[in-house]
Amino acid sequence: MDDDTLIKELEEKLLNPKVRGSRDELEKLISPHFIEYGSSGKIYNYPGTLAYLTARAREKFKYSFVNFKTCRLSGDIILALYILETEKNHRISITNRSSLWQLDGDGQAAAWRLIFHQGTRVTG
Repeated sequence: MDDDTLIKELEEKLLNPKVRGSRDELEKLISPHFIEYGSSGKIYNYPGTLAYLTARAREKFKYSFVNFKTCRLSGDIILALYILETEKNHRISITNRSSLWQLDGDGQAAAWRLIFHQGTRVTG
């Protein structure tokens, strides 16, 4: 699987309500060292992010990725850049997104985990 496909699938998992509602699933995808600069201007850490995502897991929204691309920065770090179009309550929001994913662990136990994310509001 190429990097674009792999990382896009992981980003999509984080938008899935079932994953967002499961602390166990989120812990598999998000590093304990995680930090986010949100589109709201807030800065989130690991515990805050888990609490935020699980609390809002039932929210209904549609989304689409635009211009999704990745760049491998090293053997174990991938940068994802994309635009996320989100429709919620008949309103559309557009944000520029960037994520850093790190390969965590060794051998078969290794898994890609999100270590940094930033959203910059364009509209909405």
